[in-house]
Amino acid sequence: MGKKKKSEGKLKRWISKHKKLSAVIASAFLILCVAAIVVIVAVSNKNSSDDNDQQPSYNPITKDANEVVYSRNLPGSKVLLTLKRGWYFTVEGDGINKSGKYSLNGNEITFDFVRDADGTTTATIINENELSVFLPGATRASTFRKMVNYTVSFETNGGSTVDEVTVVNGDTVSEPTAPTKKNSTFAGWYIDAGCTIAFRFNTDQITADTVLYAKWTDTSANTP
Repeated sequence: MGKKKKSEGKLKRWISKHKKLSAVIASAFLILCVAAIVVIVAVSNKNSSDDNDQQPSYNPITKDANEVVYSRNLPGSKVLLTLKRGWYFTVEGDGINKSGKYSLNGNEITFDFVRDADGTTTATIINENELSVFLPGATRASTFRKMVNYTVSFETNGGSTVDEVTVVNGDTVSEPTAPTKKNSTFAGWYIDAGCTIAFRFNTDQITADTVLYAKWTDTSANTP
């Protein structure tokens, strides 16, 4: 007990003699504690989906873990806009081959091209599958659709079978070989079961799973 009291007395005398040094040590210890807390909070708040550049490793529009491709399809022309992980993008097709990084503010996207001379351009998110994009040098926006596959099936209404086809979102479809039906003449494909609205092949874009209906003209009265 005597030795312990002597040690405590020496420590008190040392602290009293070196008050300034003690204050410095205490301050340094406090700063280290605060820094450690900040680091712990930052690490705990870091999203596991963030990459080393602290950019999201998913597409911020669709929340898709992989790159997402949108396309603008016009007769004889296709432009692909690819949104990549980490806010990178590319625009390719129809004489365009550019890349850069993009940012998102609400429903507005700003594309910042790598070359300073290309500047920036913008787009508006219509929905998860459609963007309204101002291509470089364009005076009006173009609709870009997410490249997902849709099925076009054919209801022949009693005629011979026509196989369904798979079409990329925004693409058109070619007219299949016409079906046949006894005592009937094929009268075209329609987008409604009542066969009042004709479908225009190679013109109407497919933007959802679609069923086309065959229309028939009855010729049984002409059969001997």
